[in-house]
Order: sequence, then structure tokens, then C-alpha cells
Amino acid sequence: MTGLSLVALAVLGALAAAALAAANAVRARRHPRRPVLDAALRHERTTSVVAGVVALTLIAYVVSPAALPGLTGVTTTPGLLVALSPFIAVVMVLVVRAIGELAWPRPQGAVRTAPLSRRTIRGLGEWRLPLFLATTALAAVALVVFGATAGEGGGTVDAPLLVTVDGWVTASSGPYPGWPYAGPLLGMLGVITLGVLGVLRLVARRGVVSGATAQEDDSLRRLSAAHVLAGTQLLTGLGSAAVMLTAALALLGVDRTGAAVVAFAVGSAIGITSVVVGLSVLARQALPAAPGTPSATGTSAVTPAPQA
Repeated sequence: MTGLSLVALAVLGALAAAALAAANAVRARRHPRRPVLDAALRHERTTSVVAGVVALTLIAYVVSPAALPGLTGVTTTPGLLVALSPFIAVVMVLVVRAIGELAWPRPQGAVRTAPLSRRTIRGLGEWRLPLFLATTALAAVALVVFGATAGEGGGTVDAPLLVTVDGWVTASSGPYPGWPYAGPLLGMLGVITLGVLGVLRLVARRGVVSGATAQEDDSLRRLSAAHVLAGTQLLTGLGSAAVMLTAALALLGVDRTGAAVVAFAVGSAIGITSVVVGLSVLARQALPAAPGTPSATGTSAVTPAPQA
């Protein structure tokens, strides 16, 4: 992964965090104050902001001119820690999210007023969960292919053999994500997938919000799940895309044009999709409108007069 890719990742993350904060501020002014639900929303938003700050801090450190040269040679595999940094950021985000779920405000009083209902990880994840699983599966397949096609040492890819009258000629190009890179990256994808499912399970099993209706409690859970999946999709997708684009450049350097085009197309599709999905959470409504709340057109609910 190049430093430019990481800089782009950090900038996109910062823009997403700023947009999320602005959207939440606007929405807070559009709805009437509901103390218990507002406190729950503040907890959710605080957890999301802390997770975002932790991830951006790590990425900013990695791309800083002072740290990048040193990180390149930390491991025996040059640049491995830099390639892993977006995925390590995802793990840190999931840790923060898990702590936030464990610290979710507990119901007050002896009786829980919200009705019980069965919630599943699949239901809370909505369309974002299958998309995230598809992204990680596609990235895993690509890493296996890269590992199997890498040259000796795993850091380069060899050009096709060219037989001449003087013998055969070949060349190599890198960096290329062979097994020294693909193996750890596959391990991180597995950890991230299990972590996402674990955090979503915590969301499904957490305590209800005191005084919330079933619809409001369900909306809060779906909002939390959307934040979890949007953040992980953004970082995991862009990290995977950067690896694929790096592989595409190496393949192009040894005249494997067809493979380079495929790697570039898949990597670009994953990257663009991840940005769109990551930012789509900004358009999500936090809570359903309270009963009797004026509509967007300015009209209010009218109680019919009793019949004579």
C-alpha cells in the first residue's frame, strides 16, 4: 500500500466524521427533546466519534513523514505494517464499539416498559451486513490468488518467460502482495469478520432504553449496527482496494495487462462502493418521529371531534 493511498483514506475518514457531526447537529434541532432517548443517542454518537478519532489517529500516525520510513522496516517483510494499518484501525474501532455497547445505559426501575422481541444479527445488519461479508470474501479470494501467483520471496510477480536464441529472459515487478503479505492480511480479515459479528451480537442483546417504544428501541439498535458496518466497510474496503491497486501496478509492470485490468477494476469497485456505503449512514434517520410531531410540511396531527 502506498503512502498516497493512506493519505486518501485519512482524508475521506476525516470528511466522513465532519459530515456525521454536522448531520447529527441538524437533526437534533429538528426533533423535540426526549431526555431518555436523547441520552441514548448521545451515547451512541459519542461511541461513534471516539471510534472514528481512534482510527484516524492511527492512520494519521502511519502516514506522517516521521513515522512512515520507520514503519516500513519494522518487520522482516518490508511495508507489512503499513499494509496492515487500515485493518488494525478496524480492529481498534470494533474494540471501542464493543466497549460502548457494554457501557450502554441500563434500564432504570424495577419494570422494563419496552416489550421484548427477538432480534437477530442478520436483521439488524440489513443490507450492509451481506455487502460487508461479500467485500471481505472477495478480498480474501484476491489475496489467495496474489499469494499463489507471486514470485520467489513473495514480494514480486514474475513476467512471462520469453525464450530467445540466447536462452530465456524474465523479469519481476513489485511490491506485490504474495504470501508474506497475503497471509497476515487474510488473518486480519478473519479477525475483523468475527469482530463485526460479535459487536452486532452485543447490539442485539443489549438492554432496552427505559421508556422507549418498541419502534424507537429497534431504531436505536439499527442505527448502532449501521454505524458499526459503515465504519468497518469504509476502512476494510479501502484497505483491500489499496492492496489490489498495488497488485495491479505490479502486474502492469511485467506486461500482465489482463490480470492488471481485472485487479484494478475490482479494487476500484470495492473502494468506490465502500466510500458510498460508509457515507450513506449520514442520511439515516436516527429515530422515528414522536407521536404528534409536526410533519415536514408544517401541518400537525388533528384530533377528530367527538361524534354527537
